[in-house]
Amino acid sequence: MIHLSQIRMGAVSVAAVIQSPIADLASGSNTTADGYTFLAEDYILLTAQTSSIENGIYIHAGGSLTRPTVANLRAGESMLIGAEVYVLNGTDNATDRFVLTGSDGSASTYGGIECVIGTNTQVWQNRNDLIGVITGPTGPTGPAGADSTVAGPTGPTGPAGADSTVAGPTGPTGPAGADSTVAGPTGPTGPAGADSTVAGPTGPTGPAGADSTVAGPTGPTGPAGADSTVAGPTGPTGPAGADSTVAGPTGTTGPTGPAGADGAGSISFSFGDGVNAIVAADAPDLVIPYADRAATASAWYVEGQGGTGSCEIDVLVGASGSESSIAGTEKPTISASTAGSDATLTSWTAISAGDRITLQLSSSSTFKYITGKIIY
Repeated sequence: MIHLSQIRMGAVSVAAVIQSPIADLASGSNTTADGYTFLAEDYILLTAQTSSIENGIYIHAGGSLTRPTVANLRAGESMLIGAEVYVLNGTDNATDRFVLTGSDGSASTYGGIECVIGTNTQVWQNRNDLIGVITGPTGPTGPAGADSTVAGPTGPTGPAGADSTVAGPTGPTGPAGADSTVAGPTGPTGPAGADSTVAGPTGPTGPAGADSTVAGPTGPTGPAGADSTVAGPTGPTGPAGADSTVAGPTGTTGPTGPAGADGAGSISFSFGDGVNAIVAADAPDLVIPYADRAATASAWYVEGQGGTGSCEIDVLVGASGSESSIAGTEKPTISASTAGSDATLTSWTAISAGDRITLQLSSSSTFKYITGKIIY
C-alpha cells in the first residue's frame, strides 16, 4: 500500500472506496471494490452502510474489515465536518477526494460539527460532485438596523366600504347645546283662533319621549383630505422577529491549506483565499517533504478564479535553501486566460524517492484563487 505524506490537516489516503452496503464486515469475503483487489493493511472507505454510523475508514486483513487502531482513525476519536479522504485506486474513483459532509454529531469547540467515530452518523460524498454545492453554516444574525428618520410616502386612499346593513347601538344623549344666536325662519301664520276669555292653568311638563330605535340613513362619504406634509412621530421599535428558518447565503471560501499529494500518480495544489487578489511575493511555498517514489511528470493542469489573468508556478526539488527547478521550459502557466494545461511534457527532470518537492508561485495577476494538478 502506498502512503503519501499527509500535509493537509484532516486528510488521509485510502486504497479504495466501497459504495454499496456490506452486511458482514468480518465475513472474510471483502477483498475487492471498484476493480481493485485489496492488500493486507489497506485503508478502505465505506460510504453506503445500512447504518451510516458504520460508514468511515476501515483496515483490511484477510477479507475482513475492522476500524483502525491508530490515533485519529480509531473508534471514539473525533473528526470535523469537511474532513477529506484521498482515493489511490479504482476504475471510477482513483485520484478522487471524498468529503465528510454530514453527521448527527454535536457542535465542536473549534467550530463546525464534531463527529465521533463509531458513535455518530457519517455521510461521505465524492468532492467532484460537490463543487459549488456544499453549503456553509449559517452566520449569526446581524444587529437590527436603526429606524428610518424619513417617513415613506402615504399610499392612495382605498375605495369607501359599503354601508353597514346593521345599525350600531345608540350612544348616550349628549348635553343640550347652547341656544342659537340666529333666529330660524318664521313659519306661516295659522288661522287665528277665537280668543279665550278665561286663561287655563299651565299643565305639568310631560316626560321626554324615548330615543328612536331606527337609525337614520348614513350620509355620503366626504372627499379624502389632502396628504399630510408633516411626518408623524416614529412609533416604538417592535420586538425582534424570530430567527429565519431559511439559511443565509454561503460565505466566501476560506483560505486553502497547504496542498498535499492527490493520491498515487498526481500532486494537487492551490494558492489564494478566493477573496483577495493574489500577490505572488506574499504567497507561501507549498512543500511536499517526502516523495514516495521515483517518477517523471507527464502532464499538468491549472485553473484561475477571479477573472481573466496570468500566472506561473515553478516546481523545485532539494533541501530548503538549495532547491533547483525540475520544470524545464514547461512550467505550469496561464497566459491571459482562466486555465492552462500541457499533456506532453518533455523537458521535466525526474524526481527520486525521498526528494523534497516545493511548489512556488513565481507570478500572478488578477486571480484570487489558483488550483491545479501535476500528473506522474
